[in-house]
Amino acid sequence: MGVLDRTELLLQAKNYSGSGNWLDEANSHDATILGALFLPHTGTQHMYLPGTAGNYASVPDSAALSIPGDVDIQARVALDDWTPASEMAIVSKYTTTDDHRSYILAVRSGSTGLLRLYWSEDGVNLIAATSSVAPAVSNDDWLWIGTALDVDGGAGGIGRVTFYTGGSGTSPTWVQLGTTADAGSAPTSIFDGLHPVEVGAYANGSAGMLQGKVANVRIYSDLTETTLEFDADFTDRSALTEPFATFTEGSPNAATITLNRSATDHKLTIVDRAMFLLGGGDYFGIADHADLDFAGGDDFTVMAAGRFYDNTPAGNGQLINKRRSGSSEGYQLLNHTSVPIRFLIGDGPTTSIDDSPNPTNGQAFVVAGRRDTTADEVEAFLDGIGSGSPATDTTTASLANADSLLIGARTFDLDEALDGEIHAVALWREALSDADVVIAENELLARNISAMMLSGVG
Repeated sequence: MGVLDRTELLLQAKNYSGSGNWLDEANSHDATILGALFLPHTGTQHMYLPGTAGNYASVPDSAALSIPGDVDIQARVALDDWTPASEMAIVSKYTTTDDHRSYILAVRSGSTGLLRLYWSEDGVNLIAATSSVAPAVSNDDWLWIGTALDVDGGAGGIGRVTFYTGGSGTSPTWVQLGTTADAGSAPTSIFDGLHPVEVGAYANGSAGMLQGKVANVRIYSDLTETTLEFDADFTDRSALTEPFATFTEGSPNAATITLNRSATDHKLTIVDRAMFLLGGGDYFGIADHADLDFAGGDDFTVMAAGRFYDNTPAGNGQLINKRRSGSSEGYQLLNHTSVPIRFLIGDGPTTSIDDSPNPTNGQAFVVAGRRDTTADEVEAFLDGIGSGSPATDTTTASLANADSLLIGARTFDLDEALDGEIHAVALWREALSDADVVIAENELLARNISAMMLSGVG
């Protein structure tokens, strides 16, 4: 029998149904989801963009990406809403504050969901071409979309824009979308602006924010898919790896792509496993129960798997909390502002605290806190390794209280919200041995990462 089979509470994102409460796999301590965003993983790694400013991918301007003539822009995306309330930028090389506007491929706002290509011949004034029909696709579903600008293919030698779709698979089979649209001068051209290429936004991540998933973006400087200038493959686990900060795109230009994240709220995330994304006050609530409380002589262990992108936050981030303010009764496992991961228990008059090393930003972790009444110690763990200097357990009375157990926030005031990912949470009514802590960590990882991912595929 595995260590996870002995849990009192076991929540795993990979087993979440997609609706309703997050069900406890050990007993009936189900978690109510209060704002946390579920991101499933179906075998293919991808980038998720939450649709808020500051979350986008970018690559610096270069000669290769300054394409004045024919251009073919392609992307495989799955939008949360294919008829968005606000226009969403798929790919851009565009700014709103100076004369370096080049182009934007966007999905139009409102009920239409039409594709639109904007471009500028002079860096200031915009030309626009819009698809005559919208892509036939459901919300959250994958679709290759693209546009080709033939700078002199239109009537009288003006520009001609063709939109197309390529199905949902990894390799597109292109079909023209609606009719062509002629616009621009004879011939038209794209201004050679100095702005970066952005995925999921324009104007340095301040506008046109995409909400949804991105798998691939390709840019060709011809109409025959011969000269590939940009090839961002967010599914390639050999190129895009933790800590998910930068990676090299796959064209001959080998440009460095930066993954940009906002300071607060939901952040750009590389979905390499099932997860819940927390930010801006999201949390989970589990009703108070005697099995989640502990008397003065009770052993227990709590554990959480997740990932942060700021391991020294401005405010504490609660992972697991069943404790009131000050020195009140209960326990908590948190990402602390001034120390690494902190495990704390209290019986009212006294508290006992131990700190583990800090998780690396962008690196998935498993953290734990253990109370061992036989050794009279509390100890925090990171990735199966204890702090090395457990704190003496000075509590003598009960840790029990009538509060809910919260994941991602503080019990008594919903403050100290966690900013990051939660992959799994577990609790045992026993003090796991050092060996069992390692086994439990490995079991959580094995159960929450697919075999394809462990082998480096997908």
